[in-house]
Amino acid sequence: MQTDANIVEGSAASADMSKIPSRALDRERVDPAQSHPPPLTDVANPIRIAPLMTVSDAAAVLRVSTKTIRRLIAKADLQVVRVGRSVRLRQEEINRYISKSVKQQ
Repeated sequence: MQTDANIVEGSAASADMSKIPSRALDRERVDPAQSHPPPLTDVANPIRIAPLMTVSDAAAVLRVSTKTIRRLIAKADLQVVRVGRSVRLRQEEINRYISKSVKQQ
């Protein structure tokens, strides 16, 4: 049985690869490119996903309070994406609301 003193004893002992189980060495030899599945989209035509913002992010962009954003969501002036119980807004939705508000004035 090895003790901590035997393991830390010297650099030669720590460099001895024969004490490392072969399965640990196999994990290090795996090519990262082969470990990930291929992408689901065509590389030539990637799917563009709009960035999602939190309510506080949208409030900062519009320079209003989070309560105002939540009121706009409740009135259906802003459409949201729900991720579980979280509410997220698309950047395009904020831009649409801004352009709609400018046209009304």
